Amino acid sequence: MNWFKRWQQRRYEIAQGADEDLFRDNRQRYQRGFVLLAAGLLLGWTASKVQLAQTLHTVATITATLLATAGAFFLWWARKVDAFLRSPEKEGPPSIFRR
Repeated sequence: MNWFKRWQQRRYEIAQGADEDLFRDNRQRYQRGFVLLAAGLLLGWTASKVQLAQTLHTVATITATLLATAGAFFLWWARKVDAFLRSPEKEGPPSIFRR
């Protein structure tokens, strides 16, 4: 039950505006990730539909792959940060080990 109380306390702190700057930065990270991923997918799709010279096709494919990979990385990072920000503070060691 102690975990549940700490979790409720963390939700209350978030509702009161705690760490709002960190949440705002993380929302921007999500937005960047979605934009990069969409740009990579759109460029890859366009490169597959339009006839380009071999060199341009290779450049477009590599660029699309890098954009999509960067977008996926930003989304993964934002998800990890969000989980960290929303998790309650860790419980300390048992009182027998405290000084």
